[in-house]
Amino acid sequence: MQGMRSPVWLVVAVLGCSGGSDTNAPDFVVSSKTVTAKQIPPNLVWLIDRSAAMAQPATSHGFRVSRLEDVQAVLQDELVRAHRVAKQGFSVFPGDSECGAAQVLLPVGAQAEQIDGWLQAVTPVGQAPIAASLAAMTGLDSPRVEDFVLLLTGSEPGCGGDALEEVKALRRRGIRTIVVGYGQQVARSAALDALARAGGFARGCPGGPTPDCACGADAICSPAYASAGDARALHAVFGELFQSLEGDRLCQFTLEVMPRSVDRVAVMVDGVLYERGADSWTLDPPQIVFHGSLCTRLKESTTDHPVTVELRVDVRP
Repeated sequence: MQGMRSPVWLVVAVLGCSGGSDTNAPDFVVSSKTVTAKQIPPNLVWLIDRSAAMAQPATSHGFRVSRLEDVQAVLQDELVRAHRVAKQGFSVFPGDSECGAAQVLLPVGAQAEQIDGWLQAVTPVGQAPIAASLAAMTGLDSPRVEDFVLLLTGSEPGCGGDALEEVKALRRRGIRTIVVGYGQQVARSAALDALARAGGFARGCPGGPTPDCACGADAICSPAYASAGDARALHAVFGELFQSLEGDRLCQFTLEVMPRSVDRVAVMVDGVLYERGADSWTLDPPQIVFHGSLCTRLKESTTDHPVTVELRVDVRP
């Protein structure tokens, strides 16, 4: 997935040429990132589909377990893992009517057991008022903490409204929307794809296409949202998601431009130049991957003791 890490601020600077006939040609492209890994955990509000569509099985292979029952079983395990990396809230849609907006049943800070208790009591009913439910998300807007809404749905948006505009409105408030589709019926949804792209948490493909990701020119997968066709795949989706929340990917940085060779890359951490090696960094195009003590240093950074990483790529002919 793309994004989903503790705050990393990126500034890209192009340094001018020191000589030659074309004074506008850059010699180097520099990416400077300040990393603060250990901080207040992000806020994550679950927005879970309990519409009538969730009464249907996830696949067409004869299994009669409903999608909602799958979600209830999977989240019994995953809520505990999520609690280790985020402060959670919980909501379902529809609310108290066929097209009623979601209600935040448990605010951010709820325990995994509390959320599971509410979730296990949910039954399928009504339609999928995703737009109205996104608009109803409260308890976020934290000034120093990352905020996320995790939309888990087996339906496309219904009941009117403009879900895409609501996702954009959340993004303007600094709230990112994670989109997870569950079931073959939403395996290729243009509507959910648009929500994921606008929500600030689209799946990326820096390493190129994979069997479940047609990689676009913008290095975003198609579809851009996470999709699972059965309970095992849903576990895998959440595994990747929570791994990202835990910050394991703080040790991977995508280069702005590709070097002609690895010898044209310089890596500095807190102003100190590091040579390429097994305990420092390697190039796995298009990413610089930190290892060993340097990776540990990034993961142990704090708001009071951030780490600054500078990647310099020599782009001269």
